[in-house]
Amino acid sequence: LKQLGRALFAVTRSKLVVRASLGSGFYFNCTSLLLHWAIAVGTGFYTFWLRSAR
Repeated sequence: LKQLGRALFAVTRSKLVVRASLGSGFYFNCTSLLLHWAIAVGTGFYTFWLRSAR
């Protein structure tokens, strides 16, 4: 049981290290993707609104 706990701790720790190193890039990718999506949707709604306003 102690060995299992140690193994779990080691795995969790390595995952945390990997997550910390990947985290910055992952969050950067997510924010850029969200920004890109928001701009695309925003321009789509804007053009749609301009067309329907006429």
